[in-house]
Parts: sequence; C-alpha cells; structure tokens
Amino acid sequence: MKKILVLGVGAQGSTVAKRMDEEPNVSEIICADYDKKAVDNLVKTLKKGKGTQVDATKKESIAAIVKDVDLIVNALPMEFGLDVMEAAIEAKANYQDFAACYTPGVDWVKSIQRMYGEVGNRFKAIGKTAIIST
Repeated sequence: MKKILVLGVGAQGSTVAKRMDEEPNVSEIICADYDKKAVDNLVKTLKKGKGTQVDATKKESIAAIVKDVDLIVNALPMEFGLDVMEAAIEAKANYQDFAACYTPGVDWVKSIQRMYGEVGNRFKAIGKTAIIST
C-alpha cells in the first residue's frame, strides 16, 4: 500500500488526489497547501485523504510532511520545485511534478539540465524516480 503526498490542491493537485483515491494500492493521500480551506474542502471529498497546511517558502515546512511517503506529487508553482525535490530525496520518496522547476538566478536551460543530471542522479542513487514536467 502506497502513501502519497500531493503538494498544491488547485486544479491539478486536486485532480490527482481524486484519481489516486480510487486506486486500490493507495492507502493514504496527504493533501497539503498554504490554503487550509482548499485542503479541507478537498479532503472532505476523499475516502483516503488527510489534510495539512504547508508553507512551501520554508524548506522545514515541506520536510515536516514528507516523512514516510512513497510518492510526492508537486502541483505547486515552479519556484518551489527544487526545495520539494530536495525534500523528496531526504525522505527517499519518488517524485513527480507538472512544470519542472527553476533555480532562481540560473538560466532556465541550465536549471532543467541540473534536474535531469545532478538531481536526477541523486534520485537514482537512492533507488527512486523523479519525473518532471508531466
């Protein structure tokens, strides 16, 4: 049974959470967003959902909720991607996002190369997968 964390419960994140709620091999879906009301409204519609508030501008806020999850689905804006990927690596969790990410102050192409190269290799080293820009 898999435990999933969905970060960001807007259109994309809530759609993923609802779809994963139907999967028999998913035991729990943690829905997290800065907007607590949005989280609560989504969790009410899920059988396997639990909700929490997260401040994605603070790495420690992300790190506090990623423990023991098998997959982190990042539906947050791109500027949070790298911190969420780092949290996934620390938690030894698989990772998926919808819009890649970028490193502030670094050329977009170099940011993408870093994710596929350096960061991707770090996921590989712990036996996990990171899928970006899905």
